[in-house]
Amino acid sequence: MKKIKDAESFSIFSVLVHSAGKWPDRPAIVDEHGTMDYRTLLEETEKTADVLADHGLRKGDGVGVQARNGRGFIIGVFAAVRCGATVMPIAHTLVPAEREAILGRTPVHVVITDRESSRDFASRGKEVAINGSPVFNLYETGLSRNRRIVDRVPDAAFVRYTSGTTGAEKGVVLSHRGVYERIVAANRGLCLNQDDSVLFVLPMAYHFYVSIILYLHAGAAIIIAGEHTAAALVEMITRHRVTFLYASPFHYRMLLAARPPGKVLETLRLAVSTSTGLSPDIAENFYAAFGRRITQAYGIIEVGLPIINLHDDMRKAHAIGRPLPDYEAGILGDDGGRLEPGAVGHLAVRGPGMFSAYLDPFRRREEVLSNGWFMTGDMASREVDGTIT
Repeated sequence: MKKIKDAESFSIFSVLVHSAGKWPDRPAIVDEHGTMDYRTLLEETEKTADVLADHGLRKGDGVGVQARNGRGFIIGVFAAVRCGATVMPIAHTLVPAEREAILGRTPVHVVITDRESSRDFASRGKEVAINGSPVFNLYETGLSRNRRIVDRVPDAAFVRYTSGTTGAEKGVVLSHRGVYERIVAANRGLCLNQDDSVLFVLPMAYHFYVSIILYLHAGAAIIIAGEHTAAALVEMITRHRVTFLYASPFHYRMLLAARPPGKVLETLRLAVSTSTGLSPDIAENFYAAFGRRITQAYGIIEVGLPIINLHDDMRKAHAIGRPLPDYEAGILGDDGGRLEPGAVGHLAVRGPGMFSAYLDPFRRREEVLSNGWFMTGDMASREVDGTIT
C-alpha cells in the first residue's frame, strides 16, 4: 500500500487537488445541473471554502453538511475539509428529533445546507447565504469553540453516526490518513480508473468515503441519479455508458422487475451490491436476465470495504466474499480463538484505514479492538478457500 508522507499534515482534500491537476477537463460530476469537470469542481470548492473562512470557519471547527445528493453535497464537504474542519454529513431524510439528537451529541459549530434543507435549520440562529454554484446557507449552532473533536483526535476529518455494528448508535471518527488508506485498499479490488462512469444511487450522507472520495481519487465520472425508477436508471446507464453501478439489492430487484433488454447493461463491468445482504435469487435472476454478475461487498464504517465477492462462481453469489489483499478476516469463537472452516463464529476484520475513535462515550480505537481485531457484531462462517458467508 502507498504510504503517506508527513501524515500529520495530510488532508483528504489533496485527493481533489490531485485529480483536478491530472484530469482537469474530464467530467467529475453529472447531476441535474449538468456536467462539471474536475477543474471546475476544484474551483467551486475553493470559492466556497473562502466564503466559509470569511464567515469565521476555523481549523478544528465541527461542520455539519446537509444536502441532497448532488454537486452541492460534494462541494460542501470538501470546502469544509479545505478549511480544516471536522465534517459530519447529515442525511436530509432524518426527522427533526433524529437530527437534533446527533447535533446535540457532536461538537458541531456550523451547519451548511442546500436550499431545500435550509428550512430544517431556520430556527437555529444566524443564516448566511453563500452565493455560488450551488447556493448554500450557513448556520451557527452557538456551541463553544472550546469543544472540538480535534482536541482528542488531532487528525479527525469526519464523523458519521451508525447503529449497524454493535447495537447502540455511535459517532465514528475517521482520520484523513485513515480515509485515504481505505480508498486505496478498496480500489485494489474495484480497480476504478479515469475511464469509468459510476452511477450513484445511494445516500451520500451514508456512502461518501469508500465511494465518492474513491471515485474522485480514481478520476471517474460520478453520475448522480435524480430519479430512482427503473426507467430512469436504465436511461442513465445507457446515455452515460455506465461501467460501475454501486447500489443496494432493492435497486437490482427493481431493474429485474422492469425487465429492460439485456443489452442495455452491456457497458457495465462491475455491479456492486451493498447496504444489506444480497439474496441468491436476485443474483441468479440478474445474471440470467442481463449476463452480468452482481458483486456483493461488505462495507462497515469503522473499517471501510474490507471484503468483496469477486468470485465468478454463481454458486457463491450469496457470500460476502474474501478479504481484499490489504485486509485480514477471521471467524472467532467466544474465547477469541480462530474457528475451523465451516464453523459459525464472530466475524472480525483488521487492516488499513480503521476508525480513530468513538464519540459519546469517547473511546479510542485501541480500547475497542480485541487483539487488533475489530469485532463487527456479525456472525459468519468461512470456507476452506477463504470465502466468507
